[in-house]
Amino acid sequence: MRLVAFDETLYRELQDDGFATAYLQDALDDNLEEFMIALGKCVRARGGMTKCARDTGLSREALYRMFEPGANPTMQSMERILRAAGLRLCLGPDIPAEERGQAVGIPRFLYERLEQQAQRQGVDADTLVQSLLGVAVAQMDAGHSVSPASPAGIGHLA
Repeated sequence: MRLVAFDETLYRELQDDGFATAYLQDALDDNLEEFMIALGKCVRARGGMTKCARDTGLSREALYRMFEPGANPTMQSMERILRAAGLRLCLGPDIPAEERGQAVGIPRFLYERLEQQAQRQGVDADTLVQSLLGVAVAQMDAGHSVSPASPAGIGHLA
């Protein structure tokens, strides 16, 4: 059995728009430096620096500098990089941690269960919610119906 390197697995997962969005959002929730590091990994996973440079009109050297710790790229540069990666920047209200999940209509008790599950898995609860919603949307896109929350509290696919 061959062990798979973490970056190899991460880069494969970053091909998925839902995963990439959740990954970048989680990094942005930490701070801008973490976001830029995550964005650099996303760019590498989605075609690499050469493709991004070609798609954005920025030099490879400028891109590498933007993804270094302490870099301070312009919003225009970040927007160009995101678009080249097939993503876009969206804004929303700053929601206190105790109210997260309610913004998408998740009942508080269910969000608390998701927080507990996320903690056991070592991930952020919002990332888990976005991942579950992404799975539901993918299932609906594939023609499956998604039922309301099951007694387990997460929901099940019909």
